[in-house]
Amino acid sequence: KNKCLLSDMPWKPVKHRFDFHSKHLLILNITYGALCSLSGSPFASLVWLTVLDLASNDIHFIQNDTFFGLNSLHFLDLRDNKLSLIKARTFSPLHNLTYLYLSHNDISYISADAFSGLFGLHSLYINSNSLTSLHGEMFQEMFSLKFLDVSDNLILITHFSGDEQTFQHIEHALLIIVDDYE
Repeated sequence: KNKCLLSDMPWKPVKHRFDFHSKHLLILNITYGALCSLSGSPFASLVWLTVLDLASNDIHFIQNDTFFGLNSLHFLDLRDNKLSLIKARTFSPLHNLTYLYLSHNDISYISADAFSGLFGLHSLYINSNSLTSLHGEMFQEMFSLKFLDVSDNLILITHFSGDEQTFQHIEHALLIIVDDYE
């Protein structure tokens, strides 16, 4: 069996101690590990968690219920993993999320409603992936978005021009697009 699930991490023998204090935990950093998949609401008991840093793991899959219960989360870092797609409503339980880092993965597809429910998102980093286009519906509920980085993807500037709906809901955002494909 591949031991890369959250339940397989080294603290499993002291699980009772982790659960006992979990309701007071504010920051959880599980970086540079061997996590490969997130499923089954593993963080549901961490109701006061504000920062979740899962950067630099081997995460290739996120199930829709993964972030259930994280009502206080403001910062989620998933950069430097192995994500290739973001499914519909993946982040929908995270109504208070303000910063989302998805950079430096291999994301080639993001569902049009992957970010549904992220009303307070301020900054979204989807740079350094394999995206070829962005759908206008993706940003419909992001009324607070001020910073969007899509640089270092396979998106051509021509994919944005003429598509007025793509960014109509983030008219005040700082948009970073680097066109390396001239």
